[in-house]
Amino acid sequence: MRIIAGHWKGFHLDGGRFKDVRPLTDRIKESLFGILGNEIEGAIILDVFAGSGSFGLEALSRDAKQVVFCEKSTAVTDLIQKNLKKTKCDRSRYQIITADVFKILPRLATGDIFFDVVFADPPFRLPQSEKFLHSLSKFDILSREGILIYRHHKMETAPQRSEKYILYREKIFGDSVVKFYRKEHNE
Repeated sequence: MRIIAGHWKGFHLDGGRFKDVRPLTDRIKESLFGILGNEIEGAIILDVFAGSGSFGLEALSRDAKQVVFCEKSTAVTDLIQKNLKKTKCDRSRYQIITADVFKILPRLATGDIFFDVVFADPPFRLPQSEKFLHSLSKFDILSREGILIYRHHKMETAPQRSEKYILYREKIFGDSVVKFYRKEHNE
């Protein structure tokens, strides 16, 4: 696993050997970042169910302003820290939170930060799409024009819309589906 573009292009990352950590393949990363294009530069990003941190690290390499990594397992957040150390990333550009995403969303909502991109890649064995979309709608941490990217197993049916979000794009990669949502504006 490696960073495919930006300042740290070619850096090899440790993917660890954890049951529920599925690092993004180069093919998926290349496609996602191609779709996002200029949305990453200067963006504030939340990488939940972060695993190895591959998405957030790629974003930092491509000039995201800041990335907040959220992962439940201490061993996995240690892996993210190890990967960040390899890049010598300025500590002011990232934060690592070791907590359950559903417990951290209310805390994130009390701050004055709105995320431009939220990337969610939960373990495939735990279908979370409806619960996650509902929580994200409730705690409203995505900026007005922000993008939610949700990756899930092809056997999980993720909703087309939630209280605040509407699906606008979908890509299939083998056994996974990546869905892109935006806030639905009713003005």
